Amino acid sequence: IDTKRVSEITGIRMDIRETETRQSLTVVRKPNTISRYLPTESITFGNSDAYGPVFIPTEGEVIGVAEDGTPGLVLLKKTGWTSVYSSCPIMSASLLRAIAEQAGICIPNPKEGDVTFVGDRLVCIHSITGGIRTLNLPSRTGEVIELFTGKKYKIKNGRAVVNIPPRWTSLFLHP
Repeated sequence: IDTKRVSEITGIRMDIRETETRQSLTVVRKPNTISRYLPTESITFGNSDAYGPVFIPTEGEVIGVAEDGTPGLVLLKKTGWTSVYSSCPIMSASLLRAIAEQAGICIPNPKEGDVTFVGDRLVCIHSITGGIRTLNLPSRTGEVIELFTGKKYKIKNGRAVVNIPPRWTSLFLHP
C-alpha cells in the first residue's frame, strides 16, 4: 500500500486511512460539476461492508464525501486530461454515466431506468416503462433498424427518435 504510487497512477495526491470503515459516498448535484448530470438531487452509493485501508484524495474538486466527511470522489483537471478518483469501489450507473457525459462520451440512450447495452453498430434497450426515446448515434444520417420488428427510424443530426413498447427489449442496428 503506497500512497505515492496511487498518486502517480491517478495524478491526485493521496493520504491513507488505515482503519477499516464502511464506505459509502454521497454526491449532491451542483452546477458546473460532473454531478450536474445526475438524474436526482443526490445519490448515495457503496455498500455496508467495512474495508480498509482507504486512500483519501487530498486535492481536486470534491464531488462526493464519505460517511465520515472525508473526500471520497474527486475530479482533478490536468493539461489534456482529467482524473476522477473514487474511494468507493461500487459506483452507481447514474454516476458512471455522469462521468462519461462530462468526458464528452456519447450516451446512446440517456433515459434513466432503461437497461442499455451498446456494441459496434448495435444498441439494445430493455425498458419497463416504454415510450419515446432519442438515441444518440455516431452516424449523422441514415436509418436505424429495430431488428425484432423491422421498423426503420430516420437518423437526423446523429439522433433517431424511436418508440419502445412497455416491458420490451429492442435491438437497433445503425450504420
